[in-house]
Amino acid sequence: MMLARTILLALLTLVVASGCTRVRTSDPPRTATEQFLLSRAARDAVEPLGLEPFAQRRVYVDQPRIQGGTAEDRRFMIGQLRARLLEHDAYLVETPEQAEVILEFRSGGLGIDRNEMKIGAPPNTAAIGIRLLGGPSVNILHPEMNLVHARRQWGASSAAIVSYWKDTGDVHAFAGPYVGRSMLEYWKVILLGSRTISNVATTIDPMKLDTEDLMQTTPTPDE
Repeated sequence: MMLARTILLALLTLVVASGCTRVRTSDPPRTATEQFLLSRAARDAVEPLGLEPFAQRRVYVDQPRIQGGTAEDRRFMIGQLRARLLEHDAYLVETPEQAEVILEFRSGGLGIDRNEMKIGAPPNTAAIGIRLLGGPSVNILHPEMNLVHARRQWGASSAAIVSYWKDTGDVHAFAGPYVGRSMLEYWKVILLGSRTISNVATTIDPMKLDTEDLMQTTPTPDE
């Protein structure tokens, strides 16, 4: 009987020590990290587009053709393109009738690939029955226990443009497609800790920010 109690106490101690907690990591459908992965990929795809021909031109951005992503992702990508046009001194107009140049924007993809690896024991792998004092057996189920946990996520997007003169329909400019990529690698090894490698701001490591992500302001002429 003493042996059975000792075994039961040892097993209960093991279960408590190896227990885990569940943390809710996202209130919206996607985590902030996933959104950063997509926005970084979209930004890097739009960045190399040669927009110099649009300087001092009245430009209308036609209905975009973007594959993948949510409506919010697509709006961000178009917003990034519009911001880049403004940086190149283009005049954005609201209707085709006001424009000199019609710009068509397209993207062949906008999404995230994910790969996950776990080395360990899945939850509820086994039930251990111990019969005490002739009573019913006690089943002890252990939670998931991983020796190694690795997660990799890659964001990817493409961007291309073609524009034409509104009055004649002749080609004005074209560029792309260019591909933007982002990445996040998270490693956790039991007894050794965890490590995050990424080129975006992450919720795992909120202090990891690229200096180019800091807000930049342009002074007004009379400053």
